[in-house]
Amino acid sequence: MNFASADAKAWRDIWGSGQGVGAVSEITGAGALVDRLADEYAAAKNRLCGLR
Repeated sequence: MNFASADAKAWRDIWGSGQGVGAVSEITGAGALVDRLADEYAAAKNRLCGLR
């Protein structure tokens, strides 16, 4: 980084928002992601209902 430059400075002009690209293991379409979340929710609900 050139500290003499007037360009954007990471600590002043570039703001992060908690993203973690290192955790990305695949690129999935929105529909497939919604289906996966619904399936996982249903499976978790079934497991929890079985605990009664």
